[in-house]
Amino acid sequence: MITGVVLARAGSKRLPGKNLKPLGGKPLVEWTFDVASRCKRLDEWVITSDSEEILVLGESYGGLGIMRPEELAADTARSEDAALHAMEQMGRTGEGELIVLLQPTSPLRSTYDIEGALSLYRRKGVPAVVSVGTERRPNGAVYVISYETLNAHGTFYPPGWARYDMPQYRSVDIDDLEDWREAERLLEPQMVLDWDG
Repeated sequence: MITGVVLARAGSKRLPGKNLKPLGGKPLVEWTFDVASRCKRLDEWVITSDSEEILVLGESYGGLGIMRPEELAADTARSEDAALHAMEQMGRTGEGELIVLLQPTSPLRSTYDIEGALSLYRRKGVPAVVSVGTERRPNGAVYVISYETLNAHGTFYPPGWARYDMPQYRSVDIDDLEDWREAERLLEPQMVLDWDG
């Protein structure tokens, strides 16, 4: 079973409420919900959040909402722990259960990126795949890892993980206002002619 996991808590230190902040005419988190709902390689996808509004929005796209405990929604909470919690709530803890982590802070990732990362994971037989931009640095868009591996190592970067290359214009990772403005620039029509949304 391949489970997409969208981590979308209500809070944010640098951009308060950014997951519901409008980007290109819709809340930031909707860009990820839209792609998850259209990716045929995902058997299911879930939203884990401490925000009822975000959960309802995600469910309107066909995702399953999981209310995240307060301790997993704090600024100090680890994404790894939130993802494991979501899988455990779904009962997806057996052998072969695969996690595809999709962070809302990467709104320009496409279904091609998800499918490409999954194909690389299967083809290479690596413990995990992490998407990277042109500088070969993780861009936060797609992580592929099994529940077993994440639970055993406690990180999305276990020994032997592989990089999935993405073009820079789809690799923006929104952490602050400067990143937000870059995403707005990249969403201009001439920049997204070959992007599937």
